[in-house]
Amino acid sequence: MLHIDLRYGDWNIGLYTVEVADGVGKVSDRAFTQKGLQTALRINREGDLDTQSIFHRLKGGDTTAALGLSTLAQDRMTLRLEAAWEQQRELPVVSHFRYDHTERQGYLKMVLGTQISLNGGWEFTAEYLHNTHGYENTEWNQVRAQVDLAQMSLQSTQAQDAAEFLINSYDLLKVGQLRREYLFFMWGNTRLEKKFQYRQSIHYNMDDHSQLQSLECTQNWTEHFSTRLQAQLFTGCKRCEYGLIPNKGSSAAECQIPL
Repeated sequence: MLHIDLRYGDWNIGLYTVEVADGVGKVSDRAFTQKGLQTALRINREGDLDTQSIFHRLKGGDTTAALGLSTLAQDRMTLRLEAAWEQQRELPVVSHFRYDHTERQGYLKMVLGTQISLNGGWEFTAEYLHNTHGYENTEWNQVRAQVDLAQMSLQSTQAQDAAEFLINSYDLLKVGQLRREYLFFMWGNTRLEKKFQYRQSIHYNMDDHSQLQSLECTQNWTEHFSTRLQAQLFTGCKRCEYGLIPNKGSSAAECQIPL
């Protein structure tokens, strides 16, 4: 690995070059990265408007660009914008009982958000995500149609192909956001160490109106003993992203005793 770092005033420029091994895409069985030389250029500036730019290129491949902007407003509010442009799509294209290669047309993922710090260690976060990697309505209907057909084919001569397709379909939920427009809200008092800590969040899919709601409560009884309760609730129709998840909710409780 080669690393060159240059500083001038508020500016910081870093150049990284590294040799990487093979990587294989999990869902589509396609190599997302190939063995070869990767180069990354990072340009940072610290000031009233913190700026960070990253350019990444794989030898013989495409260039990925990312931009981050953040600023402090009224001492309690932080505004930020993060965007990334990639040639290769994160999600594969669906066909009959399989997911084919990903498209290479240029895709944008952008987050616009704010964080507000309140008294007592409380914070509120609101974010909007625009993700062109995600499936649009026509593509999502094709995915759902193939999932429905695979479920009906589990007792047919195509049972093996149908079962493998359903497994790959549920694996898509682990990739990240499957659609294009999202809102995220989070509030809690976890910024400071307190006896009782509370955090609640909502992921809202603007395309199909499904939701993922999360709750976490931690009680620090003593310096050496604490309990934590976690819960998740998935809401939405059977053809919605969060409605696809077989379990409509989950919960967990644990005790921590440092030794």
